[in-house]
Amino acid sequence: MDQETIKFKDGAVYTGNVQHNRMHGEGVLQYANGDEYRGSFYNGKRHGRGNILFANGDTYCGDFHEDAMNGVGIYTWSNGESYEGEYQDNQRTGQGKYIWPNNDVYEGTFNLGHFHGTGKFQSSEGEVYEGEFVDDLYHGKGKLVLSTGETYDGEFSQNMYSGHGELVLSGGEKYTGYFSNDKYNGQGTYYWPDGRKFEGTFKNGEPHETGKMTFPNGESIDYQHRVETNS
Repeated sequence: MDQETIKFKDGAVYTGNVQHNRMHGEGVLQYANGDEYRGSFYNGKRHGRGNILFANGDTYCGDFHEDAMNGVGIYTWSNGESYEGEYQDNQRTGQGKYIWPNNDVYEGTFNLGHFHGTGKFQSSEGEVYEGEFVDDLYHGKGKLVLSTGETYDGEFSQNMYSGHGELVLSGGEKYTGYFSNDKYNGQGTYYWPDGRKFEGTFKNGEPHETGKMTFPNGESIDYQHRVETNS
């Protein structure tokens, strides 16, 4: 297959294999903006395995199909962030792993460049979330473990506890029930390490109106007003 140089009207220059006056085989395509592609071509398009060195310092190494990033590849940004996984039409879509320079890691499903579906996020500071994501946010069912030791297992809405779940605090207290905007809201049960528990209605993180306090010895008191959970 012939080795030729082709100059395009937009300023791009191709050097490599040519067939029927088209880029076909292995070659190098230098764009007018400073980007450079090295790899396989088919019938005038990037197709197969290849590498792109972008003018801004970003790089991509992986699969191409019909002139776009399609398949599996590794994209590294000039700021140190990196992604390894599946692509569809130049977008991170499918299974992949995203790593930040501070060693935060997300591994799971992507859609159009966003964390979307089931995945796991682990921060360098010890926070771990495993569950469902929508547009980069904790959304749906999941489990969050904070570096403080606090854990939440349940439903999320846009990064907040919302719906039914169980929250275990670092001091040993536990709440099981309904949440809204990160706070206890609705029916639930609050447990203390000493064996006490309050079952009833909560509002904005505190027992509200009606409920029942049960003590370790089995005695109980019915409440009609607010009870402080931090007592």
